[in-house]
Amino acid sequence: MSLIVVNSPNKLVERKSSKKQVGQIIVGFEEEKNLIISQLTNRLAELDVISIIEMPGAGKTTLAYKVFNDKSVTSHFDICAWCTVDQEYDSKKVLHKIFNQVIGLDAEFMEDFDVYDELRKKLHSRSREKKVALHGKRHSDPLNLRLLRQEESWELLEKKVFGEESCPDELKDVGEEIALKCEGLPLALDMIGGVIAKMEVLNNLKSFKNEGEVMEVIELSYYHLLDHLKPCLLYLASYPKDEDIRISQLNALWSAEGFVEQNAMKSVEEVSESYVYELISSSLVILFNERGIRDPSIKIHDLVHDFCLRKAEKEKLFGFVVGMYDKLPENYHLRHLRLLKRLELPYITLTDSLLNEIGMLVYLRCLIIQIKARAFPPSFANLLNLETLVVHNVSSTTVGEESFPVLEELQLLYCSEIKEIPDSFGDITSLKSIALESNSQLEDSALRIKEYISEMTGEDKLELKESLAKIDLFPYK
Repeated sequence: MSLIVVNSPNKLVERKSSKKQVGQIIVGFEEEKNLIISQLTNRLAELDVISIIEMPGAGKTTLAYKVFNDKSVTSHFDICAWCTVDQEYDSKKVLHKIFNQVIGLDAEFMEDFDVYDELRKKLHSRSREKKVALHGKRHSDPLNLRLLRQEESWELLEKKVFGEESCPDELKDVGEEIALKCEGLPLALDMIGGVIAKMEVLNNLKSFKNEGEVMEVIELSYYHLLDHLKPCLLYLASYPKDEDIRISQLNALWSAEGFVEQNAMKSVEEVSESYVYELISSSLVILFNERGIRDPSIKIHDLVHDFCLRKAEKEKLFGFVVGMYDKLPENYHLRHLRLLKRLELPYITLTDSLLNEIGMLVYLRCLIIQIKARAFPPSFANLLNLETLVVHNVSSTTVGEESFPVLEELQLLYCSEIKEIPDSFGDITSLKSIALESNSQLEDSALRIKEYISEMTGEDKLELKESLAKIDLFPYK
């Protein structure tokens, strides 16, 4: 039997900060959890859909998380998977997310691959009763999720502000009034608790008595962030809603935008990670981790995403052009984007002229592209600031020997026709990792480069990533 949860968070990662618990504090919904578990485990092996409905911020994802990770559920189902679906979704990508978890492989760029058919076969073959199908008519009555009761609201706020300690008696009345003003919304309680916890509680708790609207709470939380954290938070809205974001990705991306720089005491990676956990402690960012994957990921709530997107566009941090393209028109040009630091076009096949124009973007730090040319154009020699290069390629036969003097990460994914990585990449002293997928013939040249760098520097500094378990496939979506 199989369980697929849609719009569910990943498995929670427990992590402690210096003062408070970092992560999600869960209060309430025991009755609702037990009801859903009973519906899931006491029925025949046929398709069923259980919907949880309520206003944003009411705790739907939290309840789904509790159910998904309950021992009685994980022991009952042979296959468990979860995915998120936004209001504007691509059904193919949703199927791919489920497929990746059920099959254990990534078929995102196998154009002729019938994911629906293969997923149906896999669910059949791995189900005890062999009665699971991807179509059916049974739907349980939707669960109209209640808001938190007053005592649950106060319990959540108290835990968020004081951790394992109890609220002082002289502040309890004020605290309970704040909880009442949040009207049972877990998101509002979590946000406002995060703000209070970062401040001097005794002097500032009363100033939050009249905060009730969720957006006002989010704005308040944002206002109290340190200045260097604000653009880092807004940047997360460049991802789709409900997208899980690997913490390891943010090192390159924040660095490419100039948000993070190393100092005398910490590397870029260490500074970036400290920023992530500061944002988590503010409750604006939620820490999760997929089952079986060590690399933690983060998410932001839909309402936080809405706030950050509006704020980012107002601050001119970035903007969105809505549309679905697999190929850009011939009259598209990039020369007007010469100050660009990050360019991602992983799903679009670039024309030769556009590929050549990328070489004009001399400030690029992060480049993610899919190409069908036989080699990089000579103009790529101008990309002297490039730190991260990710190539999705189905027909090229060589990787250019252009000099990328500050390149730190090279990913070659599904590049089945590439024969080798030029030895000249071994002369890039900043190179930290080479990631390969679906091309075993590149392993020899990657290993040769690793050995060369070790011999020249006396350090084993180059990391080779050669398996799905290690590579974060198409991370910068």
